[in-house]
Amino acid sequence: MTLPQNCATCGKSLEDRQPPTCPRCKTLYCGSDCQRADWKAGHKKICKAIAEEGGAAQRHANEKAAAAVAALLKERAAPAKTACRLCKKTTTDEFVAVWCEKCQTKDRLAHASCLAKYAARVAEGVDDFRGWERCKGCTQEFTGAAKVAAARLCWKEYASRDESDQLRCWAAEALGCALYADGQYEDARDTFLAHLKVIKSAGVNWQDTETPLAMTRENLAKCAHALGRLDELLAMRREMYAETQAKHFVTDQRTIDAALNLASALLSSDETEEAQKFCRETLRKLKRGCPPNDVRVVTLTCALAQTLYDPAAEDRDYLMSDVQEAETLLMEAFQASRQAFGSDHPQTARVRQELDAVRAARKGDAVDGSKLERGPIVLDKPNDRDEKTIDSID
Repeated sequence: MTLPQNCATCGKSLEDRQPPTCPRCKTLYCGSDCQRADWKAGHKKICKAIAEEGGAAQRHANEKAAAAVAALLKERAAPAKTACRLCKKTTTDEFVAVWCEKCQTKDRLAHASCLAKYAARVAEGVDDFRGWERCKGCTQEFTGAAKVAAARLCWKEYASRDESDQLRCWAAEALGCALYADGQYEDARDTFLAHLKVIKSAGVNWQDTETPLAMTRENLAKCAHALGRLDELLAMRREMYAETQAKHFVTDQRTIDAALNLASALLSSDETEEAQKFCRETLRKLKRGCPPNDVRVVTLTCALAQTLYDPAAEDRDYLMSDVQEAETLLMEAFQASRQAFGSDHPQTARVRQELDAVRAARKGDAVDGSKLERGPIVLDKPNDRDEKTIDSID
């Protein structure tokens, strides 16, 4: 577990409701029976100590941060007597860690406690989160164990703040993204679920709730996909598309992205016929407001072709007429992309890959679908104000 969201006594999930808590240390329970049972089992003896540490959530954050730093030091401890770049000291009670493997600057060497103080100082007042996420020397993002350790330290710093605090919200997002990048999908999902509850409750007083809500739901959908929870993924994609379509025009990039994500979820769930029908209808609407060589038209045309024939799906049977239609669609998309962006553009190269695969299949040649590069080209550069999605931190 990343954030406490289970009953301390029976372990029952509390993600869907506001649970009762111990009034002093804020330990969570599913009901009064479990709270009384835990009190008799020994909680009475440790309740005061938990409260003095900042409460159950803060203690949980402290323990997780300590474990993450220990894992980092086991993997990337600097040689003995290496000085911390931030405090300029060598200490016997805390080892210096190598936070960045991408550069050789001395700024990558720091005590975990010093990095946390530096990053918190940078973030406070100027909303600059780079100290928690990037190497001070080369400015590249932390990776692997360093990324998780920094995110755990970040959450430890802000966990006890009010739920509406902006830095606390960013810390929760950063932690979820770091865990996902490290393959800890279940913990990432727990983090995003807890953060979603905060947005829905505390977010009523925020200037903008739509953006963080959309980002967090997108991250939850990607966690569901990574965990193989396809029914959950499809339900989320349907809901997200319906809400996006109600708020924005069909030509809006947010609507197109939601449509592509729903089509992908339908295919993943073996709802091929529905995916095909959905892509046809959406493409028909899109063409009313966009020229044929628009990147949105090209991308959705490729998605429709994929519903007809997908070289990456080895367990599906196809009619030759579907393969032929897929080839025709991809030829149109390739010509439009080449006219709009040129032959060397990444979008054109992707369409060409798909077209070559379909042509090879028509000839009866073997096709390695795993080598196909999938996913839409982003039209607009993401806002660097930095509500984060999983893709943005990879």
